[in-house]
Amino acid sequence: MDVEDFDCDDWRRTQALMWMLFENDEHREDISHFLNLGSKDISPDFMKGSKEKVDLLSHLRTTHTWLRRSINLHPAVWMRLVFTTPSRHFQLSDRFLRAYSEWRHLKAQASGGINVSFSCQPPLCSGDTMTVSIDYFLHSTTLNFPFSQEIKIKLIDDLGEYAEKSPKNNSRPTSEVVGRGSMTMIEDCIKDAIKKRTINSLKSVKNEERFVCSLTREKLAEALQARYKHTRSISVDTIVRGVGSFVRCSYRGP
Repeated sequence: MDVEDFDCDDWRRTQALMWMLFENDEHREDISHFLNLGSKDISPDFMKGSKEKVDLLSHLRTTHTWLRRSINLHPAVWMRLVFTTPSRHFQLSDRFLRAYSEWRHLKAQASGGINVSFSCQPPLCSGDTMTVSIDYFLHSTTLNFPFSQEIKIKLIDDLGEYAEKSPKNNSRPTSEVVGRGSMTMIEDCIKDAIKKRTINSLKSVKNEERFVCSLTREKLAEALQARYKHTRSISVDTIVRGVGSFVRCSYRGP
């Protein structure tokens, strides 16, 4: 496993955390031992002379008890862990930040951006798939994301996948304007709202291969943002553009 390969499926716990948080640290053996076994048998010199590192390691092991065992997780999960840990506890490795920045830059050049799609089975989550922008995933402290091996993560390039169904004379596909990840997010929320009946005006019946809704696109977009906090990472205008691919709005029936 190459820990600098951001596109791989998993990073090992100790290797990932050592790279991101303790690069070139002179106490690597003590830190690795602390990650695995806690403070047991740690040298007194390290415990006394590296209080900030000890506090960080204690914080990680106390807040995220799953870190006490060897575990492989998707790179995005490890990055979310360190980005949402209070910054007073650590300083990120410069080499990690440079590699991460270069990866994000190349992704943006190639595909316009990155989105994260994830799902997990009950009781951790509802079992539904959620898609959010990578920035929201990495930095949001309100996103309901329980760290676990059972969570399935997939990165989605912001490339076109959905063709605009309405209006038919639109020369550009909606996905080209909205982005693949945003379209996936919108579609997931619409299906969830229909399944759970959280937006009364949105119906499971279809017309011209789309669901139907008595609301305008603008009102439906606002309703989706009110119900699903993660959709607020994209604008109402973006949602308005995207919903037409899945829902026939302002529908009054035949």
